Amino acid sequence: MNKPFVPVFVDFVQGIAPNGRTFSVSKSYCLTKTSAVELAQILADLTPEIVDGPPVPNIGNRFVYSQTVPFLRFPDGKVRNAGVLASYWTGALLAHAEQYCRTDIADDYAGTELLP
Repeated sequence: MNKPFVPVFVDFVQGIAPNGRTFSVSKSYCLTKTSAVELAQILADLTPEIVDGPPVPNIGNRFVYSQTVPFLRFPDGKVRNAGVLASYWTGALLAHAEQYCRTDIADDYAGTELLP
């Protein structure tokens, strides 16, 4: 029997706004690299590549972050924040987590082009 996926999030990522104010980034955007590898293994048939990026990438974003976080890049060019995808394995969504995750990946929406 396979061990269930229990994502681990980083809860100390900080951001600095253009005006110099600091803020905490929601840990749901900040999956650990180990958990990102586990998530990529669950989705192995989609052949994701783990890449690093700012927790909330935006074109022209002048925010600075204390560290990068893992994203999953797929062969079709889609990129998803690994923490957002892993969030399906928390709380009430657990029973259908993989289905919801795969639906999220399949959907086309703005923001998938934000990482180099």
